[in-house]
Amino acid sequence: MSDIYQRLWDGDLNKLSVSARKESGEWENENADILLDEQVQASGDRTLDLADRPLFYRVNEEKFGGPTYKSFMRLLDNYVVSTRGTEEMTEAEAREINEFLDAIVATEPMAIAFDYIGGRVYLW
Repeated sequence: MSDIYQRLWDGDLNKLSVSARKESGEWENENADILLDEQVQASGDRTLDLADRPLFYRVNEEKFGGPTYKSFMRLLDNYVVSTRGTEEMTEAEAREINEFLDAIVATEPMAIAFDYIGGRVYLW
């Protein structure tokens, strides 16, 4: 049971490798798919950004070509950001949601998760 997180990670064939900078400024792994430039810790003030550079120094966008990433990207414009705004779902948006669910259910991590819960599906 304690290895479920590692099993999920190992089962993800699409995972992206991530590297941060060392104290020396060099990357831990300069060939990683995502290079994170973490810079400084947050100040706690949402209006104050202490980072001089973007967080994502480089992202290997070629990795986003698989069905799970593509179907997820199509979902990103489906939702209203404002919590005060109303939201209506179109047929196209419902189709995009179903395509995403079909794509992720077909992955190894989802098979591992399904097996982990004993093949039971919980609807709440």
